[in-house]
Amino acid sequence: MPRVGNQAFADWVDNHLSGQVTRINNREDAVPIVPDRLLGYRHASGEVHITDSGLWENCPGQDNPSTLCSTGDVPTILEGNTNDHNGPYGGISMHC
Repeated sequence: MPRVGNQAFADWVDNHLSGQVTRINNREDAVPIVPDRLLGYRHASGEVHITDSGLWENCPGQDNPSTLCSTGDVPTILEGNTNDHNGPYGGISMHC
């Protein structure tokens, strides 16, 4: 899922939908890091990131910079891989 709102939107989602929103990001998928944070876009909390080793990591907070999470694992779109957007997600591939 791309970033879809600003900081106020991300905070609203966290405050009103806490625990109800989950984003699953796969490896070096570039989609979750656009639009760039420099433009004011933010993710709400609730990321689960599938690492290169296949582990599913819970990433607390908004746009967690850990390299175990998408924001830290894919710092720029040039380091992303759009093919990772198709999965696999738990053995299931998407064809968008």
